[in-house]
Amino acid sequence: TSKKGKLDEEHFISGIDFTPTILDLAELEPISGLDGKSFASVLRGQVDHRRDHVFTVFHKTSAGNEYPMRGVQTEQYGYVFNAWADGKTEFKNESQSGLTFRAMDAAAKWDKQIADRVHNFRYRTPEELFDFKNDPDALNNLIDHPDHQDRRAEFRRNLFSWMQEVKDPLVNVFPTGEIAC
Repeated sequence: TSKKGKLDEEHFISGIDFTPTILDLAELEPISGLDGKSFASVLRGQVDHRRDHVFTVFHKTSAGNEYPMRGVQTEQYGYVFNAWADGKTEFKNESQSGLTFRAMDAAAKWDKQIADRVHNFRYRTPEELFDFKNDPDALNNLIDHPDHQDRRAEFRRNLFSWMQEVKDPLVNVFPTGEIAC
C-alpha cells in the first residue's frame, strides 16, 4: 500500500476519477457511462500507466460567470483553449476580491512583470502552451514560439479529437488550423 504523506508524481488522475475510485474501494458496482477511471490500484501502491495525459474542462465560476475553457496536460506540457478570450472580455472570479489580488493590482502600477501577469489573468489569450518542467509557474506562454509549433499542433489534434468524442459544444469554435482530421 501507499505510504502516508507520499507524493505520487508518476500517475495522472483527474477529478472525474474520484467517484469510480470510491465505488471501487467500497467494492460497489461501477456506474455505467462514467468518464473517470478508478485509481484504487495506485492508492494500493501499484503502478498504473493507463493514462499519460488528462483533459480539463471549465465552464463557469461559482458566481455563475461563464468562461469556457478546455485543456490537455501531460507530465511536461499543458495546452489550454480559452473559448471566451477575445482581448476585451475580462475574467472575474472570487479570487480577485482578496488581499493577494489587490496587492498584485497595486504592484502592477510600478512592476511591468506583475502588470503583464495581472493583465494575462484578466484577459488570457485564446490558446496557451506551457512547459511545466522548465516553467513550473506557467509564466511563459509558448503558443507562438517557433520551436513549439509541432507540439502546439499535436496538442490541438488531441484536444480536438477528445472534444469530438465527448460531443463538446465548443468543438464548433475550436481553432482547427494545423489539424489534420
